[in-house]
Amino acid sequence: MDDVRIYSRSLSASEIGQLYNLGNVTANATPADALKAGLVGWWTFDGKDTSWTSSSAGTTRDLSGNNNDGTLTGMSQSVSTVPGKLGQGLDSIGGGYVAVSNQLAITNDFTFSGWIKRNSYVFDDDNDFTTIVAKTDGSTQFDFLFYVCSSHNGGTCGGTNADRLGFYDDAVVTSDVRSSIGAIADKNWHHVAVTRSGGTLQFYTDGVPGDSFAVGAGALDNRS
Repeated sequence: MDDVRIYSRSLSASEIGQLYNLGNVTANATPADALKAGLVGWWTFDGKDTSWTSSSAGTTRDLSGNNNDGTLTGMSQSVSTVPGKLGQGLDSIGGGYVAVSNQLAITNDFTFSGWIKRNSYVFDDDNDFTTIVAKTDGSTQFDFLFYVCSSHNGGTCGGTNADRLGFYDDAVVTSDVRSSIGAIADKNWHHVAVTRSGGTLQFYTDGVPGDSFAVGAGALDNRS
């Protein structure tokens, strides 16, 4: 994964295209001045923004200015630090993730985006899907979840839903929605995003709009 961003607003299609086009620029680091309006969290995972205090413990800096620094969990410096799409990325193989404290200011409109690269076609947290951005209650319950389905034929996320981007929230999207457009069935880097604008949820893959869905009114579940 690389260049993960959370916005407290719904980016337009042209702005999503700008984020995708950053990946077409040859650079050794993430551009520092790209689309900052509404950012509540931005993790480049670049070497200058990621500090390891031991071989298996580290933090990655939030460049949004909101101090939502992430703790590298279940990762190791020798395995998890990999070339990204924009500078350095992180490999979450084996269940590793970046943990952020519960203070992200997102309730209604939002954008979640990032670059992902699949390690295998059947990969993930539990052989059903792989998490891109999520919030949990501290145990196993997801408050909201942006993910990509695996490629196997079992589970609730396989079969016709294989390789699709999906989203769930237990307040406004109480049944998983998955985009049939823009499925990711290879091991290349892809830019993925999901936005909410009022009552519409919109998926994007590589800057191209996928399916959109009508969602309920009210705030995203962002409980402590």
